[in-house]
Amino acid sequence: MSSSTLIRWSGLVALVGFPLLAVVSVAFVFAFPEDVVQSVAVTSNTWLVLNVLMLIAYLLCLVGLVGLYARQAEKAGILGLVAFLLTFLSIAPRFAWYWIETFVFPILAQAAPRLLDNPEPVPPALNVFGAVDQISVLLLLVGVLLFGVASLRARVLPRWAALLVLVGAVVDLVMTLVGVDFPFGAAVAGPGLAWMGYAVWAHQQTPSESIAPLTAGGPSLASR
Repeated sequence: MSSSTLIRWSGLVALVGFPLLAVVSVAFVFAFPEDVVQSVAVTSNTWLVLNVLMLIAYLLCLVGLVGLYARQAEKAGILGLVAFLLTFLSIAPRFAWYWIETFVFPILAQAAPRLLDNPEPVPPALNVFGAVDQISVLLLLVGVLLFGVASLRARVLPRWAALLVLVGAVVDLVMTLVGVDFPFGAAVAGPGLAWMGYAVWAHQQTPSESIAPLTAGGPSLASR
């Protein structure tokens, strides 16, 4: 299978993964409002289903993001590379956090429910995990914002899709900084990234196009 075919298929993965991530993020807010006791929430079937879907969505997004970047790597330049690496590497700790929420929190809820419901003082382990989670969220939003900017500059993927990604990242970043816990930005950026994924999937490489090699000026995985 050629690299161009792999890139196209990763676009299809992005078309599925990013909307799934947006839908599950919004579903979490309505399924588990702030007044729900966490030790009760984590032992419910809804918690398990949503968290497993979130893990699947993050894995799909990792694969899809590679295709979105590869499709425009040559035109996106250094900014695109930085945006890609920041976004990709920020998803990894997010995946780890949801893994803990999915498989560790239910055990804690049965063995020590007070640890989840009233963690004061916060145990060192949870404190570290919580800090890493918050940092990864901020870095992820910055990475997505830069990815939107790089995509606009590259002019390879749809312009309006890049604008959706940019607006969604800005809104989510502002809401996170002011303490508003609602993934409105994900609901905007998700469709934008999915739109990009469709553009990558629908793109048919012409005989004159070829996969460019890595260069010192920045990775170039696929020409326009």
